[in-house]
Amino acid sequence: MQTVAPHASDSDLIGCIEEWVGLLAAGSFVAAAQFLCPPAEVSRGEPWTAESLETYIADYGWWEPLDDGRRMHVTSAAGAGAGGDLTPHRDVIRYDDRPPRIEFSLPLNGEWSDLTAVFHLVEVDGAWAFDLYDLRVF
Repeated sequence: MQTVAPHASDSDLIGCIEEWVGLLAAGSFVAAAQFLCPPAEVSRGEPWTAESLETYIADYGWWEPLDDGRRMHVTSAAGAGAGGDLTPHRDVIRYDDRPPRIEFSLPLNGEWSDLTAVFHLVEVDGAWAFDLYDLRVF
């Protein structure tokens, strides 16, 4: 599980998420799943696994294959094309009374997409860890 110092800067937090995206782009789904903190809320279901990450991303934020048979895969953020008129999310949302949330669009098949990873930072042993709260289309 990846952690950062409490009150890490926005650029440090985004840098960690870029590292996670790099793991996905390299096909290192086991390492990407290990990067994540298991969800703190039991009601949210099972933690993300390598298999669930790979399936959910490949199916563009669904558990079922796309109707047209396409499969999505994360590609390098540095080389991602414009993706039409999309503006990719790379946002750190800060709160006064709890750790921040991060929204980060995923580069898929060489272009920025509207499939966005939403992370909640959670306190673990005096540090912040990354809980992948959702992967959703914005």
